[in-house]
Amino acid sequence: MYDFAISSRSGGICGKIRIFESAYLKNENAMIRTILVLGLLAGMAACGSAPQRWTPEEKERIGENADAGKMRVYRIDRADDSLFLRRRAQELHPEDLLSSSYRILKERLLRTVNDPADPGVGIAAPQAGISRRLIAVQRFDRDSAFRFYANPRLDYRSPQQAWGPEGCLSVPERTDSVLRAREIVVSYVDDVTLETRRDTVRGFTAVIFQHEIDHLDGILFIDRAAGGGMVMREPADSVPAGLPEP
Repeated sequence: MYDFAISSRSGGICGKIRIFESAYLKNENAMIRTILVLGLLAGMAACGSAPQRWTPEEKERIGENADAGKMRVYRIDRADDSLFLRRRAQELHPEDLLSSSYRILKERLLRTVNDPADPGVGIAAPQAGISRRLIAVQRFDRDSAFRFYANPRLDYRSPQQAWGPEGCLSVPERTDSVLRAREIVVSYVDDVTLETRRDTVRGFTAVIFQHEIDHLDGILFIDRAAGGGMVMREPADSVPAGLPEP
């Protein structure tokens, strides 16, 4: 299964913050970067522009420790869940990435996607009721381990595409054929160094990335499926071979 399931102020403190931020961006030491980010966030709060932190509802869903186990998967066969899954998720800020809630969320998402009763190869935070731009992808193109990607963005999709079967933990008991790019370039924020990184991904793992990033924009695979309206089905003898299953 995929979750993806197979079956001006120029002076004063605000002006100093801009200088502070510039110094942060140029510094290559991870420990110093973290200290600078914390200082930047404190300054932003003084200017009245602090980034949004975890909401009380998000904190309740995430919990206080990973011992709570897997999270409930939101599904389209529940009306409220379906509306939630159609939201566009919010970006994660540096303060979020340095928080204990973020660490616990990752651990619990990992337990959710590895649930023996309904395992997947990827999951997006909105599928667990957390409308933030965070996904986990099983890297079949590397060591098959899961890795997390904060604020992922598709910078490139190759014109070469292939049809392949997809399903979803949030869309139970349904699979369909979806046309996806064979190669992508994805950028994301490294949640340790807080730097922006880029990665070129091909094959089935590229499909997982595309599927999960769609979730962050409120798009489900059924919206792009051959029978779903966004992509029209081609005659069977002209459909390119799909990407391999894991």
